[in-house]
Amino acid sequence: RYDANMAQKIAATIKQAGYEHYEVASFGKMRSKHNFGYWEYKKYIGVGAGAVGFDGQRRLYPHKKIEDYIKNPFFADTEELSIDDMRAEKILLGLRSAIGVPKNLLTNNKETVGWLVENGVISEVDDKIICNDFFVADEVAARLL
Repeated sequence: RYDANMAQKIAATIKQAGYEHYEVASFGKMRSKHNFGYWEYKKYIGVGAGAVGFDGQRRLYPHKKIEDYIKNPFFADTEELSIDDMRAEKILLGLRSAIGVPKNLLTNNKETVGWLVENGVISEVDDKIICNDFFVADEVAARLL
């Protein structure tokens, strides 16, 4: 069972030890460059059985079973993403990480953004919105979608 108080205490202890909480499930003295590509919604290639790829507008799913993948390594089911899907994913991924969300994705939510800023849930940093507590990022995203 998830215990929000315990999660906050553990996160505070890790931060006091000198680690940055830069993504909902990641702390480090350095940020993972590998994961930033996902958070920034960049294209990536998935190579291997079950390794998903993303070309900027759709996801590519190869065979999951290694035997099937070896028989046809170029096979991929595709998932077409709509503009709304991509916007939602950018908001969710951005709020779950130190990457943040570009303000221009939230133009229809100015009142909600204002309330969240006033109540210390998110911060405005340059042209982005940053979630102040990654553990509530999904709830914040739900309010902004």
